[in-house]
Amino acid sequence: MFHDIGYPWQFSAGVQTNLAASAPGNALFGLSPEKIVAEYGHRLLFHPLRGYKPAEASDPPAWRDSFQNLVADGLRTTHGVPGALAFLHLNDMLRVHPDPIDRPVRRFCVEWAAMAIMMHDMHKSYAEINDGRVVVKNPQLRLSLRRDPLSFLLTLCDVIQGFDRPDAQFERQTGGPDIIEIEYLERCKQVRVEYDAGDRSLSICYKYTSSADYVLAQSKHQPEENLLYFDPALGYLDFESLGLSAIRLRAEK
Repeated sequence: MFHDIGYPWQFSAGVQTNLAASAPGNALFGLSPEKIVAEYGHRLLFHPLRGYKPAEASDPPAWRDSFQNLVADGLRTTHGVPGALAFLHLNDMLRVHPDPIDRPVRRFCVEWAAMAIMMHDMHKSYAEINDGRVVVKNPQLRLSLRRDPLSFLLTLCDVIQGFDRPDAQFERQTGGPDIIEIEYLERCKQVRVEYDAGDRSLSICYKYTSSADYVLAQSKHQPEENLLYFDPALGYLDFESLGLSAIRLRAEK
């Protein structure tokens, strides 16, 4: 329910980034990466940034700087990091601490949910597509079903759920300069998921009503996302333990 809670913060961070040259300001409403690492660096959500390991006293200073830079990049470019922090912050405000009837399994579920919220939008921090190949930037971020099933499943479901996402189309009417008509259109109307038992592959097919959207998805977006998410060796989602030979995105009119 809460995995996309970070979108407003991502939007605001983008505005701040574009205004940075002409106005003073810090990342994400004045919250510096240093303060976030100091206050939340020990929480479970940041374990993937360290390769799913806790901080150690022997961590070299250069690695600590890299960790902080990764947090800063996540604040600027993703809705996963601000969303996870907002989710934890809201829970911390509401829960009793110390709680005399505390249930560790409940706290673990909240912490793991926050980690999944962060990881579902970290694919661009993990790698980028350059000249038709995957260039891995932070290999420790790769999502494995075996190691982090909740984050893996949330990310895969988020890729599948590309239908019924409305775009607002604004059009000025002839009745006057202040009359604007807004129409909400969905680019993708339906998604079909098929398993081929013959070659053990999973196909995720997006169905478009617009020819332009279909062509754009088929020629640009899906080839890049196929590589970024589902390249067998380097893709963001390591699906080896699923027993699948491939996961492929397709487009249909």
